[in-house]
Amino acid sequence: MSAEDICAIGKLLADFCHYLDDGEVEPWVSLFTDDGVFNRPSVGLRHTGAAELRSFIEGEVTGGVRGVHLCLNAAIATDGNEGQATSDFLFVYQLPARPQAVATGRLIDVLRKADGHWKFAERTMEVRMTPAMPATV
Repeated sequence: MSAEDICAIGKLLADFCHYLDDGEVEPWVSLFTDDGVFNRPSVGLRHTGAAELRSFIEGEVTGGVRGVHLCLNAAIATDGNEGQATSDFLFVYQLPARPQAVATGRLIDVLRKADGHWKFAERTMEVRMTPAMPATV
């Protein structure tokens, strides 16, 4: 695993959040392989391939549900042109009174190097906490 690969994958993780927050549809879709998958099991959705990914993000952009997505604590491993990453996420949204953390969880990525660029072959978002979930101590 080279330092160059780690930096490129770190940029991929950051670009996912930046493009989503800024409503950059085509750059966001280009982060996935042609047959790439974005899984969201907490809401029972799976978006496969460029057309479904584009439809998903266009709905997010026009729906105005953009806030700030943060990707933290990335653990990255590669083997040739294949890789995995696991990271935590935090989504903050502006409510009328103040910003609020809306969801936190884990991102589990299967990565593939295609045309010299690291891309998501599969990204799974596991929501672990939302404000509606009961607190347990």
